Amino acid sequence: MKKIFNLMLILVVLIMGTVMARDLIVKKSIENIVSVTTGMKMDISQLKVSVPKTFVSIKGMTVLNPDNFKDRVMLDIPGIYIDYELWPLLKKRVHLHELRINLKEFTLVKNQEGKTNLAFIKNLKEKNKKSSGQKKKSSKPEIEIDTLSLKIGRVIYKDYSGGGEPIISEYRVNIDSTYKNVKDIGEIIQIITAKALMNTAIGRLTDFDQLKAMPVNTMEQGKNLLKNTAGDLKNLITAPFK
Repeated sequence: MKKIFNLMLILVVLIMGTVMARDLIVKKSIENIVSVTTGMKMDISQLKVSVPKTFVSIKGMTVLNPDNFKDRVMLDIPGIYIDYELWPLLKKRVHLHELRINLKEFTLVKNQEGKTNLAFIKNLKEKNKKSSGQKKKSSKPEIEIDTLSLKIGRVIYKDYSGGGEPIISEYRVNIDSTYKNVKDIGEIIQIITAKALMNTAIGRLTDFDQLKAMPVNTMEQGKNLLKNTAGDLKNLITAPFK
């Protein structure tokens, strides 16, 4: 009886360890994807991955500004919900039935040198363009999102270029939009940027027009990270059955 109890205890510990490792892998991979595709660091307060119910819940996500900006946070995202399909994931493809993003606050900053945090993303694009090389486009999308639901609360623009205290403009955009058949990580960034800025005066004051053509090349590294994450998850999920 004692041996059975010990065996069950070991099994429970192994399962818990697998679940925790799986969540840590996904959390780290998401942070890496954001870092590669935007060049910015991020924090995640809580992440939960469910395999039987095939969902990922993220709470307390913040995307941080580069170090040469006084304001720490660029994007304040209280919640993200992902409903994914398991079997494509095991084949190193990502198919999301639904992606819900609740963006509470989008802060755009112009520093004392007159550079914006959006321009930082554009500059990263130019650096990655050479390192990406000439790659053939796959006939099949590596990521598919059936439904993207996007909520944006407000946009804040802070201008430090005049020296001293910043000039602050706030826009309550209250956007609640849905998009179908998104097939590129870059599309998500474009959609968020466009929806946040197109109904405000900020688009005329920043580098918004220069960012409309966020390239596929910049996103290739992010896609590769997604493929590696899928492989890691496959190993974790199938390990107990080998």
